[in-house]
Amino acid sequence: MCRARRLPRGSTPSSNACGPTEPLGWSARSTPRSTHEGGHALGAVVVERGGTTSGLRRWVVSMVAQFVAHAALALHNAWLTEDREAQLETIRGLERQLRAHNLELEVKVAERTEELRETIQHLQDVDEQRRRLLAHVVQAAEEERRRIANDIHDDPVQKMVVLKMRLELLAKANPDLPELDDARDAVLGTIRSMRHMLFDLRPPILDEEGLGPAIRYFLDNSEIDAAWAVEDELDTEPSTQTRVILYRIAQEALTNARKHAHADEISVKLQDRDGGVWMEIADDGVGYTPEGSVVAEPGHLGIAAMRERAEMAGGWCTLRSLPGAGTTLEVWLPMEEEADQHMPTVDEGEDVAMAVSPMRIDRIA
Repeated sequence: MCRARRLPRGSTPSSNACGPTEPLGWSARSTPRSTHEGGHALGAVVVERGGTTSGLRRWVVSMVAQFVAHAALALHNAWLTEDREAQLETIRGLERQLRAHNLELEVKVAERTEELRETIQHLQDVDEQRRRLLAHVVQAAEEERRRIANDIHDDPVQKMVVLKMRLELLAKANPDLPELDDARDAVLGTIRSMRHMLFDLRPPILDEEGLGPAIRYFLDNSEIDAAWAVEDELDTEPSTQTRVILYRIAQEALTNARKHAHADEISVKLQDRDGGVWMEIADDGVGYTPEGSVVAEPGHLGIAAMRERAEMAGGWCTLRSLPGAGTTLEVWLPMEEEADQHMPTVDEGEDVAMAVSPMRIDRIA
């Protein structure tokens, strides 16, 4: 038996792979055999027998065939092992690349996360500054209103009361002068107007009894001809700042309704909603085109100012109106302790045909 040279995979062994199959002085039978695995030629085996006897026994051929099969299997396994090692090395290289890429991504994510954290912190700081500014503005405005109210009460009102008392004394001393009664009535009307102005400047009931009673008192003393109702469904009274902002918005809206709406009915609703206070003021009056309501008259908040006050407090304000179909104002402000929560969106269930100005003023189609 001779050793055949290793053949490349897929090659076909030739019959003279080991040279002459009948050496001089030997009587032999040459049997070239090639081994195959999976249809690929792996090599060739040549079996010879020396001496004068011709042929080979079958069991010898069978034994050699089994040996060749085991050798082919071992050779094939060796090649598979080489292929597996090469594939494993490729996989290891890809794994190293993946780890490096993941590390790079982790670094980028960490950087972006830090940037996002800084941005959120900056927004929180800005929001806190906004809240402090709003509180300062509201407090300063209310303190100025209170100071003016006290000054009016301590000086002009007292003087008008004294004037009324002197007119009454003069009327008793001079019953033949009816003009004194007219003057006293005029002074009484002036005192009532000044006291109503004092209430507008700073209603004590707002701090003593709350938002709902203050709105009821305002309506009861506003000479409104329409029938009105206040539905106060608040479980907890909002903070002083929230009460003041809502009251000022309601005061302006109800004053506009009294002057311009010509309504038969006016309703005010107060509810706890979405972690805040929701207020709706609606009338069945003549309505109007919202485009003309953006700019306020001198001395009034106006729609833009209502919106700004509500948004500075972390809420929203909307106005819907159509000529001949009344007007509806909605305001939502967060509770002071829940001001960090996500601000809810306005109900979008109604058909809207137009939005006007920086404030969301909806015009119903």
